[in-house]
Amino acid sequence: MKINSDIKKYFLRILWGTLVFCTLATIFYFRERAPKSTYGPIESIAINENGEGYVSSLACMECHPEITKNHLQTAHFNSSSISDTLNVLGSFEKGKNLYDLNELVAFNLVEKQNSLFQEAFTKKDSQPIYSLKFDITIGSGSKGQSYLTWIGDGLYQQQISYYTPTDSWINSPLYPKNLFVKPRPVVQKCIGCHATFAKPLESNPQSNRYSKSQMVYGIDCERCHGPAADHVNYHLDNPEIENARFLGSFQNLNRQKRLDACALCHSGLEEKNYGGTLKFEFGQRLDYTHNIPPKGEELDVHGNQYGLLIQSECFKKSENMDCITCHNPHKKERGNSVKFNAICIECHSEKIEECQTNRKSNVEDCITCHMPVSPSKSMMISSGIGDSITPLYVRTHLIKRYIENL
Repeated sequence: MKINSDIKKYFLRILWGTLVFCTLATIFYFRERAPKSTYGPIESIAINENGEGYVSSLACMECHPEITKNHLQTAHFNSSSISDTLNVLGSFEKGKNLYDLNELVAFNLVEKQNSLFQEAFTKKDSQPIYSLKFDITIGSGSKGQSYLTWIGDGLYQQQISYYTPTDSWINSPLYPKNLFVKPRPVVQKCIGCHATFAKPLESNPQSNRYSKSQMVYGIDCERCHGPAADHVNYHLDNPEIENARFLGSFQNLNRQKRLDACALCHSGLEEKNYGGTLKFEFGQRLDYTHNIPPKGEELDVHGNQYGLLIQSECFKKSENMDCITCHNPHKKERGNSVKFNAICIECHSEKIEECQTNRKSNVEDCITCHMPVSPSKSMMISSGIGDSITPLYVRTHLIKRYIENL
């Protein structure tokens, strides 16, 4: 009996050892055959005060090619970029590159030394006043563009901008008409709504000093989902893991936080929030009260889409309506009235008959009547000497019945 028992134990040890070996060998085999990233770690191009790294939307391309490709075409992504001959839309051809500011001063827009410049000079004797380089282009060009220049580590807006509807150079919005003034400092609130990240060199939100090497241009993926260095490098190293790590998702936010992500830049120039655009993080609740007048008509159509929307009956009567109900931030949808009208009809199909009675034209064109293009009171432009100041037209987000459109 003792011999048989020893033999049994011996064979059991062999069997157990074989099972352990086979298990470990199987794990090792499949681990080695699992997909491996051929990319090394992606280095951050900017780091915020919390030590989180930005890598830009291009780092998203490998895993999200279609979304990234579409997003690169949006006005958000193209809201700022390093100036070059491709993204500066105004003409530098002789005869088209002169802006006549007033009786004393004019501007030449010139290309030289592989760069673009705005050059102010006296009209009487053609004496140069200054020559400032186009360093940063602000605006996708859907309505126009403005241009920034570095003077040391200070960032300034130039006096001459571009206006798309007339395909011409104009006096920059908010610059006094026909008056030559110094370049205007670009404070943190301004750059924070046109770039994903800029690292200030001073804590004062009215400062215009930034680190040139710590800029992430355009409103890219990381502006809405948070700095992505940890996310990208983790998933490049672990491609088999499908659940997103180290990145924010709008699906996990309540409605007010989803709205706040847009209201940060689309709720007007709230003084209490100056500088906050550069500190705002994904999923935060805005820490100031939106200054919304009792009547939406008092809000300007430029820059306060949030304030107008929340006073609309459509919004008040809905529990879930927010900005992305109508806007897909991943796609270029400007001018796609068919898509936007279809969203209206989803909830208001019963109104088609009423519209048929009141209007003789296309009854499915909801936004033309209920969200008309309206003149801005704050964004005015001047095209030169003798020209009147004209408003920039923007589609209102105060959704209602406008009697004049019926």
